Amino acid sequence: MSHCQSLQELRDKVDAIDEAHRANAREVEGHHPHGKTLDGRPMKLLPSTTSTGPVGDCGDCNEPVFRVIDNGRFEDHCRECINANRRLSLTHEKQIRAICLKCTIIYDSFGLVQAAHHQHGRDLEDALDTDKVTVVPGLISLIASGLVEIDDDTGEVTLNC
Repeated sequence: MSHCQSLQELRDKVDAIDEAHRANAREVEGHHPHGKTLDGRPMKLLPSTTSTGPVGDCGDCNEPVFRVIDNGRFEDHCRECINANRRLSLTHEKQIRAICLKCTIIYDSFGLVQAAHHQHGRDLEDALDTDKVTVVPGLISLIASGLVEIDDDTGEVTLNC
């Protein structure tokens, strides 16, 4: 564990996660020459797919192929393409008052990305609690006090307060 030195260090961590999603999409596009350009638009599984599962295997990566609705058309895409595209849609929005401290990607029973849970934890600035008396230290104050740590192995952020 190491102490977080600045808010920018946390922002850089979030940017690195987003860049990893973009790099994964470029890599997947690179070895799926017949595939589509991944753009983060939703690929919705057909209802029948959720009960029957994959409709075949990808000739490029041997991943299972699922029937989806993509841009209003029925198409078949492998799990790797679907997941790379869905991860693109899970990138972090730049927020003024908060920053994501931990991301958990949620998968369904077929190994397809379903959603992401972004844990924010604290506002950046100090704020009054619901009692309007108690000051709740914001992330900036916690960093300045040495109360924010980042696990060197996992990158997980811990607030020690």
